[in-house]
Amino acid sequence: MADEHVLQVRSTIPKSLTVADATGIEKGAVLKIADPSTVSGTTALNDLVGGILAYEKIASDGVTMAAVYRGPGDVFKGTASGAISQNDPLGLVGADGAPNRLRSVLNVGTLSGARIIGFSNETAADGETFEWTLNIQSGPGA
Repeated sequence: MADEHVLQVRSTIPKSLTVADATGIEKGAVLKIADPSTVSGTTALNDLVGGILAYEKIASDGVTMAAVYRGPGDVFKGTASGAISQNDPLGLVGADGAPNRLRSVLNVGTLSGARIIGFSNETAADGETFEWTLNIQSGPGA
């Protein structure tokens, strides 16, 4: 898998969320969430944030629960989509070829807090790896 997120500091215990048995998702993938508490790989710009997959989910293995980091405070290394400045709020890209990259959502208008995955700990250029902190928001975000 390209651009997987690598855990640097674990501050929380992963939460167990529902996943489709037929779904295969690699460790470190960015996830979106749907009701009722079901996660899958992100597919679209500004998907509702599910978190980061803690362990690989093998397709059709009979398992329908997955361990997901949802923070707050877990620190990861990930890959930037576009320029990111230190402390920028981060959102999902979900595009073909780069579904696990994160982008700055500082200047994109008002987004629901549930569409912000966390905040950058350092500045990064497009395609560069950078450190960021998982902090899924629940209220209005920037």
